[in-house]
Amino acid sequence: MMVASSKKGNLIGEIRIRNKSPPRQTFTQTLKNHLIFTFDRHIGRKNHFQGNINSLSDLKKAIRSMDCVINIIGLSPLRKPTGTTYYEAHVRGVKNVLKVCKEFEIKRLVHMSILGANKKSTIEFTRTKGLGEELVMKSS
Repeated sequence: MMVASSKKGNLIGEIRIRNKSPPRQTFTQTLKNHLIFTFDRHIGRKNHFQGNINSLSDLKKAIRSMDCVINIIGLSPLRKPTGTTYYEAHVRGVKNVLKVCKEFEIKRLVHMSILGANKKSTIEFTRTKGLGEELVMKSS
């Protein structure tokens, strides 16, 4: 799932974060005046874009007016994916997110990966996560 933020409304829910100096703020307070949108291949709810991370047109519709993108897309390492591959989601999908963010001049991208991601791993899940991380680190 990918989460994107747009400065147009209020956020629902609360996640606590720590600032370096008091007072502590909730995630809601920090992102005041932002809406949160989700994007994945499943039918969604309010503020949801349904699409495929390997479709540039789907990503463009979802990311077009966003200020920040948080990429947390990942296939489960517990069972072999159906209908896609680890490479398509973790590498090609990350390339697409980076391309669309650059096209729309998105200044903030947060990419969540896994502990132990390693592009040289013999485990496909871990290797593709490492390759995705490398793409993000090399992007400008």
